[in-house]
Amino acid sequence: MDAHQILGLVEQQIGNYRELLAVSVEQDEKAAESDLSGDALLAYALRKSSLMNRIDEVERDLAPVREGWTDRRIGFSADEGRRIESSFADLKATLGRVIEVEEKNQAALAGRMGMVQESIARTGRANLIKKAYGRNGPGENRFMDRSS
Repeated sequence: MDAHQILGLVEQQIGNYRELLAVSVEQDEKAAESDLSGDALLAYALRKSSLMNRIDEVERDLAPVREGWTDRRIGFSADEGRRIESSFADLKATLGRVIEVEEKNQAALAGRMGMVQESIARTGRANLIKKAYGRNGPGENRFMDRSS
């Protein structure tokens, strides 16, 4: 594989990760606005899954280059080697940003799930209290004016 092909793969992968980052940031913004329904969350998951499939396809071709880079580096000119290494660094930085946003999203969703669970628990306790102390049936109105 020549330098042009390697750079093309790395740029393609960077594009995939940037697109994944954009989807993750969009999800984060929607979650911050509390405007994230179950359907919207599923749509984000499907988009991310599709992107991850594309990332996996490129990674199959790119992984052997990255793993054997120290040996392959010798076959490229100094300029080509620097450009490829710079591209790898950009790829790593972009992936780092994706991971950062995804971890933030995961923490936000976990917090939101905790709030929902607490709300459900409060509702359940309220229903138990109502059953225990509430009136059982219509009963007589004790405050009716009977003086007339």
